[in-house]
Amino acid sequence: MNIERLGLLLHKTDTKFKKELDAELDKLKLTHEELAVLMDLYSQKVIGSDQSRTVSIIASRLGYDVEMLRAVIANMEKREWIVLIHDQVDRRREDVFLSSKANSVIDFLITIYKYVEERAYKGFSKEEIAQAEAMLKRISDNL
Repeated sequence: MNIERLGLLLHKTDTKFKKELDAELDKLKLTHEELAVLMDLYSQKVIGSDQSRTVSIIASRLGYDVEMLRAVIANMEKREWIVLIHDQVDRRREDVFLSSKANSVIDFLITIYKYVEERAYKGFSKEEIAQAEAMLKRISDNL
């Protein structure tokens, strides 16, 4: 009996992918969690979204725990990767934005991500890549 069921296969793949990303991101002293935040903020900027950029909204989009993400974002702010801006009406609310430092390396970050992704998909046809992504999305939607 094959004990490598779906959950274990997904976990192992996720762990290896994050490890590879972290190795590449170490050049900038970033982690895969921090990259996810930067890429989320960048994608919201690119699509011209006026959706809120609070920690809780970002955590929801990324599927992260809010408290864990607060710690990540606090660290990123100290290292000037992001800027927090307090709402003028509700001082408890903070919106998160890319800093000029992050904006200056975003293309490099995209290149790093694509490099690791290409290594993961080595030997796959375009059709197989589309099929794998569709299946993973479908599994995620089922849960």
